[in-house]
Amino acid sequence: MGGGGRFFQDQATLRARWRLRVVEIKKRLVRKFPEQKVGAAMARNPGKPPLTIVDPASLWNAVQSAYRIDDVGGIELLAQVCAAQDRVEALAEAINRDGETLHTRNGPKAHPALRDELACRAFIVRTLERLGLNVETIKPMGRPSYGFGWKGRDADE
Repeated sequence: MGGGGRFFQDQATLRARWRLRVVEIKKRLVRKFPEQKVGAAMARNPGKPPLTIVDPASLWNAVQSAYRIDDVGGIELLAQVCAAQDRVEALAEAINRDGETLHTRNGPKAHPALRDELACRAFIVRTLERLGLNVETIKPMGRPSYGFGWKGRDADE
């Protein structure tokens, strides 16, 4: 017969690759955030030392408590945002330690890490917007006042 079997083999291969990718992402998340529950069957990595600059789960916990992101893509984007936040804190510490301007033979020059810090901050903002976390729900104003609406036929009298 024809080559219809190849289509199903390719689909099975794609599903297997997708499952492997999901497992890789979960493993990275467990390594990055060992205190978070990423998967029921995933082992935790107790040997990783905690970060010393900022609490590694503060942004993660704040976003998850407010928005509860469950999809794999959203979790990966949030993990990248948390990593970028850690990088921003490290760059800010280096800039504070060295000063915002460096004095060279050619005169004062902006610290090279300023550009990287700004790029990381821009990445964080763009990614949070992409996740839809910059939009708050609009609260209803409440009931309209009594003088609003149709009053009936005899309202003018």
